[in-house]
Amino acid sequence: MGLTTLSPTTEKQYSNSMKKYMGFLLVLCGTVPACAQQKWLPAAQAAFGKPAVRAMVGQASAQAAWRASARLPQELGDPNDKAFSKQLLQTIKAIKITPGQKFTIAPLPLHHFDVDKIVSQAKVQNKAVLRNADNLREIEKLWAKYDDFLYNWLFDNIYKPMETPTDFAYRNNQIVLQATRHLFAKMTWLKNLRGQGRNEMRTVGGDGAVDELIKKLSGEKLIVIGENHYVTEIQDTVGRILLGLKKRNPGRRVVLFTEFMDLPAAPAKGSVPPLEAYFRRVRAQELAPVREADTQNKSVNPAQYATRLFAALAKEKIEIYPLEDRTLENMVIREESVLKGPETSALGTSLRNKTWARVLEGKMAEIRQTDPDALFVVYAGKAHTLWVMPYSLPKFFANEHPAVVEMCDAEPADFSTLFSVWTEDDPFFRIRTTPTLHYWEGPLAGRLGKATGFDYMMILPIEGTF
Repeated sequence: MGLTTLSPTTEKQYSNSMKKYMGFLLVLCGTVPACAQQKWLPAAQAAFGKPAVRAMVGQASAQAAWRASARLPQELGDPNDKAFSKQLLQTIKAIKITPGQKFTIAPLPLHHFDVDKIVSQAKVQNKAVLRNADNLREIEKLWAKYDDFLYNWLFDNIYKPMETPTDFAYRNNQIVLQATRHLFAKMTWLKNLRGQGRNEMRTVGGDGAVDELIKKLSGEKLIVIGENHYVTEIQDTVGRILLGLKKRNPGRRVVLFTEFMDLPAAPAKGSVPPLEAYFRRVRAQELAPVREADTQNKSVNPAQYATRLFAALAKEKIEIYPLEDRTLENMVIREESVLKGPETSALGTSLRNKTWARVLEGKMAEIRQTDPDALFVVYAGKAHTLWVMPYSLPKFFANEHPAVVEMCDAEPADFSTLFSVWTEDDPFFRIRTTPTLHYWEGPLAGRLGKATGFDYMMILPIEGTF
């Protein structure tokens, strides 16, 4: 079947309606912590019912929906209003989407921030305001050189500078400045590469795509899987990958670490220090695997996330260890409260990733004392796992040559560097109607993975429920 795009009328109709009515699908963003997303899902299901949510997800990629809703959050209606529900369902029913269409809602053209206006609005001229303004000017100057690359959702989320005159914003923007230098270098290299990576990309489509991915991953030592949250097809496929790896490695210890489980609470030692002074190291011997019953325990899995998946894995004797420090995440969320919608800061993500890396390092070392050939898998949101994200988990373990797997729902993500280099009009950014695996091959495979964010990309059609 040929690849087509939506007609201008239909695309405009969809974009306008989604902007106004689909804020609840923010839960599907792969960058918002699952625990923070928990409050969105019941409202969506209460307002529209699971069949309506299924219909919407079945017709559009989750990422397209939440991207659209994030543009005009002030226009979101009341999800308890019956007229709101009725109009939404009529809008969705009217949109006809056929297989093969391009459905990614592209980012709006980036408007550079006015640093002088930011300073004047702060109404004070203290050190925090002035040094953050200097940082923003440096970012503005750098971004001006690479304007063609800015049409990408990375710059509306993880790579977006914070404008508030706080120490957190200043530290965040220092990361943004340094990280974008590296990101633009990767994009420039990719743009200048003969064929821009197309010659090195391999594709496997159809029912055998997942099995092919399992086969290719079975010899790895460390696998990092990144997802969009609350997509059942992704969770089911992650389970299939883990069980497939165990089956192909019958004598090998398979260990899973995940964002979605909480570390044991730290012993009380007076008041909790402020975020800038907070540090926690969890000793490996303190960390026990999650039991099957723990998967529905809110002190372990507070968002009750993917309980069916984790229970099935625990039942099959795949060890599961938590990564999330809930105290730290809550402090980060408070600092990020000035952001809008699903935005996540580079600093907040990096702080969480550093804690996770310490947990991983300690526990992996302990396990390797008895099982040197153990296979380790990390499962988290994409903001933590892709090579192109600041302080992403695979960067902490680069010497181990981890395999980074990006799980996508319906279409490739629009925050890949490929989106900036190949552009949204490339046939690559089209809805997939069957499971599709993309990966890099040849002498440049490793470098292409780091330049694009993924070593393997698995795209799944969306047909199921939450």
